Amino acid sequence: MNKVCFVVLIGIPGAGKTTFCERFQQIMLEKYSMVKVVHVCFDKFIRIGDNLDLETGHMKKKRKQLLRILEKVVEGIKLKNRIEIEEANDELTREFNENIHLDLDHKEKIYSLFLDDNMYYRSMRYEILALARKHRTGFLQLHFNVSLMEAKARNSERSNPIPEDTMSRMWIKLEKPNGHFYRWEKNTVDLLGNNNLDDLETVEQRIIQCTNSPECPIEQNEVREPVEQSTIHKVDLLLRKAVSDVIKHQKALLNGADLKLFTKQLVCKRKAILNDLKLGLIDVDPQCATKEQIELLF
Repeated sequence: MNKVCFVVLIGIPGAGKTTFCERFQQIMLEKYSMVKVVHVCFDKFIRIGDNLDLETGHMKKKRKQLLRILEKVVEGIKLKNRIEIEEANDELTREFNENIHLDLDHKEKIYSLFLDDNMYYRSMRYEILALARKHRTGFLQLHFNVSLMEAKARNSERSNPIPEDTMSRMWIKLEKPNGHFYRWEKNTVDLLGNNNLDDLETVEQRIIQCTNSPECPIEQNEVREPVEQSTIHKVDLLLRKAVSDVIKHQKALLNGADLKLFTKQLVCKRKAILNDLKLGLIDVDPQCATKEQIELLF
């Protein structure tokens, strides 16, 4: 049976996600690696307007539809079922006028599905983790950690660049992965978009590791202990202080409109983190967490 790993690419446009994916795929072919790359570029399937609004009901529906069909591809790969893959591709063509280029090898391989999207909301990434658990596959995140200035410079070189104000909004909204507090994000590799051989080899090895230690479904009867109110209060104080410090740091880097949006988004993130704490999705010990660790949540 073939093995599968979901590889989630995280970063704003211009961060180097597609370039890295294409380079990685080329190197894996040249070295006859056991890792095969299946490049799923969301932009080809879901064409969005200038506002890049991924939060509308229509966009959410299209994403869920795409992920549902990708599940069929995953099962087809695992079972070496060419017919199931062809049927999934037929459905992709009907619904999105696109399909996935995939050649099944006669030998057992690791098929890494590179989900090339912005994935700037943690909830988007958690959707993929849920699929990995359901189908018992590997799960790895690649975070393209480049500055807004660098991303804008790369974006300006594109034939069809994204508006700069849209780039700023996406960078502001990006919820960076944090394996320290969100334990399910522990399998994350930070990349600077240099595409050097060390990074490529690191990603190859992490894909193999994650695939050989696949995600498993969560026990339905698992009960989480409620978080004490005093802990929530202490964490809230730490978050408020972090928000204040991060805003001070960004004042010199962002213009007035961007700073206003950035501040508003930080407040939303703080509330979301507190909610995650109450739900048991994040593990924060206010006695041990450092200032730097808390700021990384933003």
